[in-house]
Amino acid sequence: MGPLLVNKQARDLTQEFFARLLAKDYLARVDPQKGKFRSFLLAGLKNLLWDELDKVGRLKRGGGQPELKMTEGAVRVAVHRLRQRFGELFREEVAGTLADPGEIAGEMRHLLAVMSESTGYLFTFGRVTTGLVYLF
Repeated sequence: MGPLLVNKQARDLTQEFFARLLAKDYLARVDPQKGKFRSFLLAGLKNLLWDELDKVGRLKRGGGQPELKMTEGAVRVAVHRLRQRFGELFREEVAGTLADPGEIAGEMRHLLAVMSESTGYLFTFGRVTTGLVYLF
């Protein structure tokens, strides 16, 4: 499997993670009494990765896959809007856990570093850079 394919898969999984997070309103379930926000995100990411491994196993055994009924352009626009909205919500959520708003960027970098370490992919936010998974 070449690096471009792996990078595309990483981007697809990242988008799927955040799409589920928003679509199922998982952020409403965040409870600071139960643990850190970064632990919540890490657990969600691990669950998604296990779900994807299960899906790959089913497909190898002949399982079907539903077809997306959107044009490629419509999907790109939807993903762009989803990333923007998630970025806003993510920043707000992180800001709510910090006493000093000046720490938001550092905390976000730390969360992404933890996600990178646990998955083997390099996550970042902001501009797309070769070899990185672009979040928002």
